[in-house]
Amino acid sequence: MEGSHRGRWFGGLCAAQALKSKPVDVTLIDRRNYHLFQPLLYQVATGSLSPGEIAAPLRSVLSRQKNTRVLLGDVQDIDPTSKRVLLADGQASTTIR
Repeated sequence: MEGSHRGRWFGGLCAAQALKSKPVDVTLIDRRNYHLFQPLLYQVATGSLSPGEIAAPLRSVLSRQKNTRVLLGDVQDIDPTSKRVLLADGQASTTIR
């Protein structure tokens, strides 16, 4: 079974992590390659924290999950007929089963 999830915020990241030990293949698609913990963004602005302390690369956050892949892209549409996720650059990224 394969599933795609659009977006990285807490919902997308938590969904991918919750499926870690499930018999599914997960594809996480995002236009940025990092997870940003926005509640602490003000501390970066005031100099209390460095940007690296509130942002982590998605691939490293999910690196131990053998059933998850991360794609860099901007989802434009989902075509239910062909079961494809369509990206802004015209690529059809993955098949939805």
